[in-house]
Amino acid sequence: LVDGDFDLDKNYIIQKPENLSKIFSIFNKMSSSLQAEILSVLIGIMRKSERNLLACIDANIYDKLFEILNDIDNIVADLLVDILTVITSLTINVNQLKILLRYLKTENNIWKKHAVKLLHTFKSFPQRHGPDEFFNFPGRNDSGLVLPPIKTWPYQNGFTISTWFRIDPVANSVIEKEKPYLYWFCTSKGHGYTAHFVGNCLVISYTKPKEKNFQHCIQFEFKSREWYMITFAHQYQRWAKSSIQCHINGQLVSTAYFPWSIESGDIFDKCYIGCTPDHNDLTSFSGQLSTFYLFSIYLEPLIVQGLYKLGPAYRNQFKFENESAHMLTDAQRKAMYDGKLMNSIVFNYNPVSCEEQLVLQTGPKTNISHFVHNAHAQMLSNVRSVVARSIYSTLHSIGGVQVFFPLFAQLDHQQSDGSINYDVCSILLFTLCELIERSYTIQHQMLSSKGFLMIGYYLEKV
Repeated sequence: LVDGDFDLDKNYIIQKPENLSKIFSIFNKMSSSLQAEILSVLIGIMRKSERNLLACIDANIYDKLFEILNDIDNIVADLLVDILTVITSLTINVNQLKILLRYLKTENNIWKKHAVKLLHTFKSFPQRHGPDEFFNFPGRNDSGLVLPPIKTWPYQNGFTISTWFRIDPVANSVIEKEKPYLYWFCTSKGHGYTAHFVGNCLVISYTKPKEKNFQHCIQFEFKSREWYMITFAHQYQRWAKSSIQCHINGQLVSTAYFPWSIESGDIFDKCYIGCTPDHNDLTSFSGQLSTFYLFSIYLEPLIVQGLYKLGPAYRNQFKFENESAHMLTDAQRKAMYDGKLMNSIVFNYNPVSCEEQLVLQTGPKTNISHFVHNAHAQMLSNVRSVVARSIYSTLHSIGGVQVFFPLFAQLDHQQSDGSINYDVCSILLFTLCELIERSYTIQHQMLSSKGFLMIGYYLEKV
């Protein structure tokens, strides 16, 4: 699976996902202990790296796991369910949900082997810990987004950079040598704005003509495999000290005072997200990024907090205030949807608006263009945009939450040994409660389909 000798600490990134299919094609010929050992290691490396999880999804192991489910013992089945839980925590599409529900359908009022164990995957369905769409950066050479040249950098009203990111460390990384960049917005002379990581800390840098460089380390330790919203709000003061405010998850954590404005007429033709001009693996970001915004104004803390409330999945233009639903306060909604924020978008790059390696600029077309030519960016060869499917979007695609209701009719169906498992009802009810609590759409589906009446009918029959 990996290039070279496998090591759980130093060399665990899957480089050849096609070999996963070969493993499961001979799975039934292995002993139970070997099956358990392989699945245990696979679970470990999937949880350790998002790239491994994506590799397993690309290899379509979800379908293959159901093919072997009938032929394995209880211990191996528990591990297999763990793998399915990890996969479905990121994505479950329509076909995968159909395969799952088909297996859960009893035959002659008897549950299939290990079917009730599969119900435990339901518990992970409602939990979403990040966006369903993101850019995946493997942290290797040619891993980043290349932006087109920017002819005028917005500074007179300040500017703000905002994005959601998650660090996914490279295996066998050496902190002393590595300096992964979140962004690099500079001229060909090296003047401009950058942000890079030193270990789990983030350092912002400003290089100006004929002046010494300025660096500011943000006093915050970012944890691996957790999503954060980072916002750098640059406030321009002509006669006083300009400032840079750093917000993490909507909260102000650091302020630096420095005349950061670069007023030269040079074109910013070295602009990158996730890497530097040399595309070096030591300076390439390893992890995931959601939508990346640049605004041509300084954003007040009230608006930054509103951005955080909109969540990592937000990728729109702040045009229609109804999209914010119940999430924002009246003051935030008024400040964010008065048209000023929308008109200040310099660029908005998101992982959904991509055509092969081209990343489309999805800011309003009526806004003033700051670019020399077109505004579309390009993904380097090792970057990919990932569009996952949450249980919410998948249920919406196949008619709603009522696809789970027939399972309540099987509560009194027997296991293969003649016993009845009374955990089925609690698992189903727990999953429904979680889905209802987290989604207005699910709530509407429950009411429109008379869901509570249906469930009551099935419970009454048991």
